[in-house]
Amino acid sequence: MLENYPKEKLQEIYESIPQDLKEALFSQETADTINDICLENNLEEKQISKIIEYVGYVFLGLLSPNDFEKTIKEKLIIKDDLAQKISRQITRLVFLPLKTSLELIHKTEIKLPPGIAEEKLPAEEEFPKEEKISSGKGGKDTYRELIE
Repeated sequence: MLENYPKEKLQEIYESIPQDLKEALFSQETADTINDICLENNLEEKQISKIIEYVGYVFLGLLSPNDFEKTIKEKLIIKDDLAQKISRQITRLVFLPLKTSLELIHKTEIKLPPGIAEEKLPAEEEFPKEEKISSGKGGKDTYRELIE
């Protein structure tokens, strides 16, 4: 089970994960986000530390993001709706920004909970085309400003 990994093995796994996951694992922003979600959902300190631990296991590739909800429900012995709410919030705010790296290390697609749409940048063809500025004479604009 998850709790049986020796520190040496965890260090070895840590060395092999993408840089963005390494940074997120020790990020104060990540910790604050998880803590805020847990406090908002009235979890106890012991439960919060377990959730942080399980998020770390997701970052290390030891727990699939798709199994996160089930794991916190079973391990923390919390109600289905609370586990779902916490999992949805953590997926949206913590896992989705790292989706590419998480899918790479887990070798699976992260299933988005219903109601959570992945934010995407516009496709390249959706960006406005750059217009070339001409001098009006059909020639090249040769104006140069003196630099002192």
